[in-house]
Amino acid sequence: MEGEKENSSIQAIEKLQLLQRVVESQKMMAKLTSRCYKKCVVGGSGGGGKSLTRKEKLCLWNCAQNFLESSEFVASRITMVEDTSLSNQKDSEKS
Repeated sequence: MEGEKENSSIQAIEKLQLLQRVVESQKMMAKLTSRCYKKCVVGGSGGGGKSLTRKEKLCLWNCAQNFLESSEFVASRITMVEDTSLSNQKDSEKS
């Protein structure tokens, strides 16, 4: 009975973590879309036509690539710092 409760709790936690990742992904996509659209379409030479110009498409592509690469770099850097911090904390607990 207690094992079932633990399993149920673990599954609930996993579902919440998945939901949190989905929400974070959606936030990132909204931020990327807004930032790149303002930079490339609204703030650019176009912004009013029925379709994107070649220049706008290229700008959007480059903007998205830069945003994603920067986000990936920052995330990996944060992970590295957290791992180092945890490792240092464990080492100090052993002493």
